[in-house]
Amino acid sequence: MSIPSFGLFESLLTFFSRIENLRDLVLYRFGSTGVHQVLTRAAELLGLTPVFPVRNIATFSSGDGREGGVFRDCVLVKKYEFL
Repeated sequence: MSIPSFGLFESLLTFFSRIENLRDLVLYRFGSTGVHQVLTRAAELLGLTPVFPVRNIATFSSGDGREGGVFRDCVLVKKYEFL
């Protein structure tokens, strides 16, 4: 008795093929997707500064015990100009 695949294997192959196309068409030609540049420019235009809160300045971790805690959170703070 065989287990039905419901087309999942074919979907997985299609997914990997599309990821490979993305890598070839975008990442190879341009070096990145440009998301970071867009977010950086939007923050600049809105006058926002990214701030990364940490609990431990020795390790720059958030201290909550979860994986990937180094600079994990980002808060956008409005820039204020002083006289």
